[in-house]
Amino acid sequence: LSVMVTLLLLQYTPYLAAFWGIILTIVCSWLPLLTNKIGIGALDAENVLGPKKLIFSFEMGSKYALGIGAACACVGFILGITTLSGLGFKFSGAVIQVASGMGAFLSTIIPFDLVNEKSATLFFGLVMVGIACIVMGAGIPTTPTYIILASIAAPALYELGVPLIATHFFVFYYGVLADVTPPVALAAYAAAGIGGAEPMRTGVTAFRLSMGKALVPFMFVYAPSLLFIDFTWAEFSLALFSGALSIFSLSVAYIGYFKATVKGYEKILLTLAGLILISNDISWIAVGAVIALSVLLINIVRGKASPPATPPTSKTQAA
Repeated sequence: LSVMVTLLLLQYTPYLAAFWGIILTIVCSWLPLLTNKIGIGALDAENVLGPKKLIFSFEMGSKYALGIGAACACVGFILGITTLSGLGFKFSGAVIQVASGMGAFLSTIIPFDLVNEKSATLFFGLVMVGIACIVMGAGIPTTPTYIILASIAAPALYELGVPLIATHFFVFYYGVLADVTPPVALAAYAAAGIGGAEPMRTGVTAFRLSMGKALVPFMFVYAPSLLFIDFTWAEFSLALFSGALSIFSLSVAYIGYFKATVKGYEKILLTLAGLILISNDISWIAVGAVIALSVLLINIVRGKASPPATPPTSKTQAA
């Protein structure tokens, strides 16, 4: 994996990087036999890729490639329709028009110029594109999902002034998030089948636990320094701190427990703090950090003051 990433950074083609990655994997699998023979160390030689394992690996790789190839072929029809009909441009125009209207309305009703029209337009545009990515990515494998979203949803963000790399990270992240978003939460339903759980309840739980991660794409947009785009280390450190605290606050709010049970007003404050912390304005970050850390500190104190939870007895478990 390190070799493939290095080759890609050196501007090699993905095909050539994958080729050398496969070759190096085969070579490295024989290292345990070599080290055992010359007496350097006793490594496990069970995973050596001999002729039989290589044939099996190529066979399985071909089977997986057939599924991805068929999905990408179907995506070709979608992209053709999108290009010929101009659906991508229409979607971008609709998002910008609606977001601009909502941003203008919000900026007029909030006093003291706390929100300007440009920032509100960007926020509503991100929300609408995120929802569209989840809907369009439902039930589709990852690779075709990204191809579809890059051609339909990404241009809308680019028109809103989002950097190109942040745009693609945003649509890809929300496209993958569709796998844990009911009612088409394929990853959650697969986990429910393995664990013998109820599928819809598993999907809802997975969605609730992943709510904190739903803020990550917004951080790519509001704090592009996380993607090493025109950044300083001070900006990167601030974005990393605010992002981590934002995800943690929102996760605690939706899980409902930290050191003690999270009360209703604490959930509201933590959710508010999590949303504020995605801002790139240091004053708003300070406000969000004070709210989040205060609520978490209160929860810690209450958790220490309350008696430890009693484990359930056998009668309780049977009930």
